[in-house]
Amino acid sequence: MSLSGVRSAPVGRLWAAAFVALAAGLAFLAAPQFVAALLKVPGDAANIEMLHNGPLEIGNFDDIIASRQAAGRWVSSGRIDNSIGWAALQTVNELMRLQVRQPEEEARYLTLGIAALERGVTGQPLQPYAWYNLALGYGRRNAPGDVARIEQAWRMSVMTSPNENAMLIPRTAMGLSIWASSSPSTRAMVAAEVARVVRNQPLRAGRAVRAQGAETFVKIMLADKPELFALFNEMSRLPEAGSPLFP
Repeated sequence: MSLSGVRSAPVGRLWAAAFVALAAGLAFLAAPQFVAALLKVPGDAANIEMLHNGPLEIGNFDDIIASRQAAGRWVSSGRIDNSIGWAALQTVNELMRLQVRQPEEEARYLTLGIAALERGVTGQPLQPYAWYNLALGYGRRNAPGDVARIEQAWRMSVMTSPNENAMLIPRTAMGLSIWASSSPSTRAMVAAEVARVVRNQPLRAGRAVRAQGAETFVKIMLADKPELFALFNEMSRLPEAGSPLFP
């Protein structure tokens, strides 16, 4: 055997050992993600059903919460926390529809939901839906200081995604509801949100504002925008009033 062959054998073994160590390290790092993905599976069916607007019950939301809590023990994820928070708040809504109310359970799920969402937006702050849900949670809790927290969460929802069409209607409605207690800068954001929703979803905006009883208020906010004012004025009319734009 040549001298070069003798010298290359240890080097080869060193490279092989390094490769094995690297592979083991990567497997170790990937294991938590893999385990977390498996643990989320029991709640995925309910989550998919929710995304397709399927009928869900309290037990379905419990499946989402339990599976995400289990996954959260393996990985730290704002997305997981936001999912727990959303499911917990939906559970509160379902509990409030029961003929026999369960205030202790409602409070327990509400506390769980708010805490999860607060962790979630800390880990993933660019989540407009999570901020909006957090504002809803604060409004449901109505504890000292929650009025300011609602305003801040609402502002963050707008700032993280001002053009999120799916959120325009509910977020504008919330903005109108907090107007009286809001700062001047927040009121300016509400006015911009009103103009945005009337411009992008005029028919739904008219119906939503009418349901909230805020037609006159919105018209005042649009007084300096003639085109939007005229559009909203038409869209906010009741169908029986003869508007040709209503089906």
